[in-house]
Amino acid sequence: MSTASIFIGSLFDRSRFSQNAVQNTLLGIYFPFGVFLAIVRAFITLQVFVAAFLLPPMTYIRSICFRILFAVLGFCTQKDESSEERDETAPVIVANHVSKFDCIPFHILTGCISPSVWELPSPLSFILGLSRSKSKPKTNGEMVSFLRSHISESKIPVVLFPEEETTNGRAGLLKFSDWSMTLSDRIQPAVIHAWRPWFVQTNISHLGASWYSDLFWFLLTPWTAFSIRYLPTIERNTDETDEALAKRLQKSIADSLNISVTNYSAKDKREYEKRYLLELNAPTVVRNRPDVSAEVLQKAYQVVQVLPHVPLDIAVKQLLKNHKNVDMTISSILEDPSIAPSASGDSGNNSVNKQKIISKEPQNQNASIFSSSPQSRMTAFQERKAALIAEARQKYIEKHGLKLE
Repeated sequence: MSTASIFIGSLFDRSRFSQNAVQNTLLGIYFPFGVFLAIVRAFITLQVFVAAFLLPPMTYIRSICFRILFAVLGFCTQKDESSEERDETAPVIVANHVSKFDCIPFHILTGCISPSVWELPSPLSFILGLSRSKSKPKTNGEMVSFLRSHISESKIPVVLFPEEETTNGRAGLLKFSDWSMTLSDRIQPAVIHAWRPWFVQTNISHLGASWYSDLFWFLLTPWTAFSIRYLPTIERNTDETDEALAKRLQKSIADSLNISVTNYSAKDKREYEKRYLLELNAPTVVRNRPDVSAEVLQKAYQVVQVLPHVPLDIAVKQLLKNHKNVDMTISSILEDPSIAPSASGDSGNNSVNKQKIISKEPQNQNASIFSSSPQSRMTAFQERKAALIAEARQKYIEKHGLKLE
């Protein structure tokens, strides 16, 4: 599967529940028992805190106690039978990211720490031994400095999730962050799977889910099984850049999962998630139209990626008018002054964005706008239009990693 053919929405689940009516019926029957189980487990969680506080880190007894206590809470962890051995000479482990609690299975198996848990409350992460910092670093620079110091002073490994955002693990991997590669020249990739019993089949996470809602469903379901498979350690080649090393690690994990690598970043997910939630709460004009297929909706998202001020329903309407051609749609939107920014957006921000676009244009074009000659004004308009289309087209090509001959 090529990177360009992957729609960003296919990387994430949109709902907690499956589309299977039988599974949802079984879940409804189980739900009252699940709520009772979640309440009981919430009290047991207090004992986990006590054990974490009393037992020293990286001890055999602590590891056994934690494995039992987390199993009672529904976190079942195992090492895949086909896994490579854990390479003790590699101080850094990188893995795909399927839940906000991926660090827990790794911590149970290796006692490692993880900066990803800084999404959780810092005291909680510190008490559980998942982090050695009582406060969250404010920048990536502070994080790198802290982790380098930890690696130089301790044998406890660090596990990183360089996608920086969770995916469903079925379609593709997000682009790996470069800063994760600066910690060590020997990094061991790993693959993590998570699943739940068929009679309470729910997605581990979904767009818009918070860590505490995900935790509630961990406590409510009978168990969530995690399987970890270590892959052969990858060592940095001579003069290899952080970006090149990140791509090699990303490909190694993607090949093991039999999915594709993508150029979508964590920022792209956050932008898509924000837009998705806005559309979810917006009038159902787009979703109720029978002529809007998945293909049209995908192309409409591509249009709004290069023209963020355009509402999705307008993009869909213009696409249908322009034979579902993205380039023609962008062109028609740029020459139509009646298309206004989305009412749900910030008009002030849109004005600023327009001013930024205008400020990037050559000064001679700005001067020609006020030319007394109609021909000069029309020429200036056409030049600005062509420049905007070219810029939008270039952004689209770079966004989707297209290679045009």
